[in-house]
Amino acid sequence: MTLAKKLKKIYRKEDWKQIFLKGYKESGRTKHLKDTVNVPLYNEHEDEILDYFEDKYTGQEPLIEKIIKIAAGDIVMVKTFAVIYFIELYACEVVGIPYSGEISPREERKALRSMGVFDYKEGGMVPPPPDFKRKKGSAHNSQWQDYYINDIDTILGG
Repeated sequence: MTLAKKLKKIYRKEDWKQIFLKGYKESGRTKHLKDTVNVPLYNEHEDEILDYFEDKYTGQEPLIEKIIKIAAGDIVMVKTFAVIYFIELYACEVVGIPYSGEISPREERKALRSMGVFDYKEGGMVPPPPDFKRKKGSAHNSQWQDYYINDIDTILGG
C-alpha cells in the first residue's frame, strides 16, 4: 500500500483541511511528529516520498536537499521532516489546491469555499463572524454610518 493511501486511512477530511491551512504541527495532529513513527515510514516509502517531492515541489533546489540543511545532516531528523513535508504537500492535493500554484485564483477560491473558508484574515482564510459589520457611505463627502447585516428594518426604514 502506498504512503498516500495509508495517510488517507489515518486522517479525515477535516484533518486534511487543518493541515493545509495551518501546517502539520500547528493543526494539532501528533501521530507523525515522532521519530519512532516517521523513520520506519520513510524507510518503507523512500522512493515514493522522493518521487513526490520531485513531482510536486518546484523550488530552485530539491526539497530533500533543503530538508537535509534544516536537519543539519542528522539522518533521523531528515527522515522525520521528510514525512512531515510529504504530509503537508499531500494535504494540498487532498483539498484540491496544488502546492505548485498551478491553479487559477478563481479555482482556488472555489476550492477554499467548498471547505467552508470564505474570507482572508491575518494571512489565513476564516469564515466571517456572525455579527459582521458593514459601513455605508460614499466618496462625496458623506458621513459613514454603521449598519449591521441583520438589522434590515433600520436599513430599509421600516
